[in-house]
Amino acid sequence: MHINFRIDNTAKIAALHTALILIITLFYSLLSGPVSNIVGLKNLLPGFETLSRQARIVIVYHTIAVPFISLLAILILNTLKIENRLKDRSCSALTFGSIMSSLSGLIFAYFSGGVVLHGLFVTGLAIVFYGGLQFFYVVLNPKTEGFGLNIERISLAVLVASVLVSAGIGAYIGSHFGSGFKAILAEDIIRRSHNLLERALISHLHIMVALVAASVLFLLTRHFEYYKQKIKSFYYLFLIGVLVTSFSTWAVVIKSLEKQAHKIINIGAVLLIFASFVYAFHALKKYLTKKQSNVFEMLSVYHLFLVNLSVTAPGVYVAINLHYFRSDKAISIERAFAVGHWHILSATCALILLAIFFDMVGFRKNKLFSSLSVISNVMLSFSFVFANLYMFTLKKVWMNALELFLAPGFLILVFLVLYAIFKTYFDYSKESS
Repeated sequence: MHINFRIDNTAKIAALHTALILIITLFYSLLSGPVSNIVGLKNLLPGFETLSRQARIVIVYHTIAVPFISLLAILILNTLKIENRLKDRSCSALTFGSIMSSLSGLIFAYFSGGVVLHGLFVTGLAIVFYGGLQFFYVVLNPKTEGFGLNIERISLAVLVASVLVSAGIGAYIGSHFGSGFKAILAEDIIRRSHNLLERALISHLHIMVALVAASVLFLLTRHFEYYKQKIKSFYYLFLIGVLVTSFSTWAVVIKSLEKQAHKIINIGAVLLIFASFVYAFHALKKYLTKKQSNVFEMLSVYHLFLVNLSVTAPGVYVAINLHYFRSDKAISIERAFAVGHWHILSATCALILLAIFFDMVGFRKNKLFSSLSVISNVMLSFSFVFANLYMFTLKKVWMNALELFLAPGFLILVFLVLYAIFKTYFDYSKESS
């Protein structure tokens, strides 16, 4: 039996993914920080008794990351000229797999879903992987058009292939659960010698976060039509950056290369940062010379610059002073930084993706919506700065300052996302009728 899961309106499918991520994020927010003490939801969930904390956190990461990466792929696909048949095949698998894996994973982890829900979670991941393979085929297909340069097609092909290989490393780790390997968190094993599966876990975590950031950057160039400028320097920096970052991170799995690979990763990251600057300066130049005001592109550029203050600079500081952060008196600080560092990068990627989504569904000229978007983004970016101050000092005063900006900024953003989702579905239904 053939099941037709065709999605003709990309804005609608983007809204569906956004809604899925929002619902899951709101649920997890009730279980974290001071909110959990007020709501008391933890006491009602059987998953806290049947599953370890480490295993639940692993599920948390995947239930958010899978629909996020799928949405990135769908939005990039939407900017290419391809056959509807090929587009539908990839988008359907990415969407259906994301819904299955995210919802079944959440129920498994927090509602004691058992082996059936875990099986559906893994099945959903496999379907998403199939969607990724279809995406890779579309990029390589000579009939696919819309690339500014041949090197742009090569860059995207390498990016997609890197994501698939990196996901395969994660699948390799997952295949060993139940046969002696237990769920662990990378921040808990920083200082000890690692076995093969632990090195694979560290590799998988780092490369997936890096490739998500690279994918967001690539989507920016497609959505705001930077690719039409045909600036080769951006793509050379991007391509080499992705290759160096990917191969060096995969090399972490090899014991004899682990330490050297961690150093080489920084070279790839720097190249990707330079690529983001090439795009960001072009966007600023376009705005200053032609006065083309697009608040959502400028918000994205704002985050491209700010992420270096909230992520890159602190990372460099830790690398330079690694002897201190590896000392016994800095154990707690090192762990806090290891956790918070990549969470800030992930949150920045989410804010940029939301800016693209808001622009896609038509809020560019809505002054009230745009103003609230700027306010929420600025407040959240301030919370990132205070998060770094807390990570390096562990002083509660910085945590209080963080929450002062994080809570209202997040609530405003939730309201905007909800409004954007409802507007998208309402407009689509109206057009369909």
